[in-house]
Amino acid sequence: MHEHPSAASLKSFLLGELPPWEIKDVVAHLARGCRHCEAKVEALSLRLFGAAAAQAPPVASEAEYDGAIDRAFAAALAAHAANVANPAAPKEERPRTLERELLARAEGLAHAVPTATRRREAPLCEELIAKSRACRNDDPQRMIHFAQRARFAADNLDPARYGLETAIDMQAWTLAELANAYRVADDLVQAESSMRQAVERSAEGSGDPLLLARLMDLLASLCCHRRQFALAIELLDAVYTIYRDHGDEHQAGRALISRGLYTEYGGDPRQALVLLTEGFERIDPAREPDLALAAVHSILDCLVELGRSREAGPLLDRFRPLYERCGGRLTLLKLRWMEGKIAAGCHDLPAAERCLAEVRLGFEETGLASPCALVSLDLAAVWLRQGRIADARRVVEEGIATFKALRIGREALAALLLLRDAFTHQGTALGMLRSAAEHLKRSEQLPGAPGAQGLRFDPDAP
Repeated sequence: MHEHPSAASLKSFLLGELPPWEIKDVVAHLARGCRHCEAKVEALSLRLFGAAAAQAPPVASEAEYDGAIDRAFAAALAAHAANVANPAAPKEERPRTLERELLARAEGLAHAVPTATRRREAPLCEELIAKSRACRNDDPQRMIHFAQRARFAADNLDPARYGLETAIDMQAWTLAELANAYRVADDLVQAESSMRQAVERSAEGSGDPLLLARLMDLLASLCCHRRQFALAIELLDAVYTIYRDHGDEHQAGRALISRGLYTEYGGDPRQALVLLTEGFERIDPAREPDLALAAVHSILDCLVELGRSREAGPLLDRFRPLYERCGGRLTLLKLRWMEGKIAAGCHDLPAAERCLAEVRLGFEETGLASPCALVSLDLAAVWLRQGRIADARRVVEEGIATFKALRIGREALAALLLLRDAFTHQGTALGMLRSAAEHLKRSEQLPGAPGAQGLRFDPDAP
């Protein structure tokens, strides 16, 4: 952000009402030490909240924090500003990316009459890939193991029995599934290598549009892991078109849900809500309960984020059995966390405190530091609204220590460092706490982030 934020934007930031897609720019601008905007923030704080909260305990001294990290962060922000002023050439300028290769093939299908898939099932490959997917949440290395065995089985298919093109299709498919297993294990080098082999191999096969859709779906997940949301959404648009043209409503709905999730990760809850709702209406929840749960949970999250908690409450009650049926302690903790956020949004602070304190303890017991720190920020916001400034400041200090230890993104850390200095005024702290928590949620629930596996629902889960 080269221009100063407007007074209206700063006011919304202090009140915690700034849209999430604008928070990052304001955080980055303030963290660069703009004296002009700091003065504006101070004046707005006094006007909005008065001096009554000035009796809050003083903030901790700078000596208590890692000065080296703070200085490194300031340098990173300066580099970020330079990158915005002189953006690097887009990745698509390379001779031919995997994404462009598959999108070009999909465009070639745009006017073709849909045909039934020509890929015949190879039972052993199908069975091994099913076993691989079943391991994704508990043992990513075992997921890779079964995907490697499936690839070996595909490489040894008898072309005389299956046909050469079908054998090649199976090889491409198992390579793509192996790439996805590497992605889940956060091995992006192997993931990209296997995906490239899958795309190259598929060019020699039957041209099956449904295989192409699956490859694009898995490549979109990889793009999301790299936080290339626009490219992931472009791929999912093509996936949706292929499945729609083939009359597969469930898979078309799955593509819309994935797109909605990635749109939410990218910071646009309004558009995400539209996509998630439409996708959920198309799928068969009994066929993929985890996919249905991913859609429902994100719909609830978007509603809360948009200030529509009173709509979210009845919806959560309706789908509570879905959470319980999908089971798992993390899923139930996410359910309880959502209950706490909805209660806070409906101004039931005692209920919100009970839920969030229970969830915080649960994440502590499971050893998931990042989710524990994030739910602590939600709890701090409740305590601030109750006037418990010292308690709120304490958990924020703990959160800063946790996120520094986890080496979170520096802009996310800036949000917390700014928040640390905001406790002079209770109202200022509450607004900035909301903004910082929103920015951190966006950063830390994404693939590849510390603790992300415990926070997010993956649309590619089986």
